[in-house]
Amino acid sequence: MPLTGRIAHPGSLSGGLMATFVQIGDTHLGKHLHRVRLIEDQGVLLDQVIHVLGEIRPDALLITGDVYDVPSPPEYAVALFDDFLTRVVHDLKIRTVVIPGNHDAAVRLSFGARAFREELHIAGPLTGTVEPVTLTDEH
Repeated sequence: MPLTGRIAHPGSLSGGLMATFVQIGDTHLGKHLHRVRLIEDQGVLLDQVIHVLGEIRPDALLITGDVYDVPSPPEYAVALFDDFLTRVVHDLKIRTVVIPGNHDAAVRLSFGARAFREELHIAGPLTGTVEPVTLTDEH
């Protein structure tokens, strides 16, 4: 189940006094366990996350580390993550931040990150400087 949190600050992203974040991590998409693909189960879990996001309507989704199980994930794992991000960012209109983990190839995971900057922020490889992500709204 995703973790949720609230951060109090004046003029939050949702117009109230609190910003709401949902965090998921270590999805390890494309993982095999005893030679059995877990992708169908992982798809069901991501569907459940979509359902929770639709109910909570957070200000942002944080996806932290190990999106994939290996640095060069199988095509079906990439397709599943692409579908998930599309549903979150485009259908639900939830701003999303993706931070690669040690199982992810940050360069591959950050493909297209510059093009999607408004609603989808994907951290690329560490370069010595950390670029902050600032989420704003009309307030």
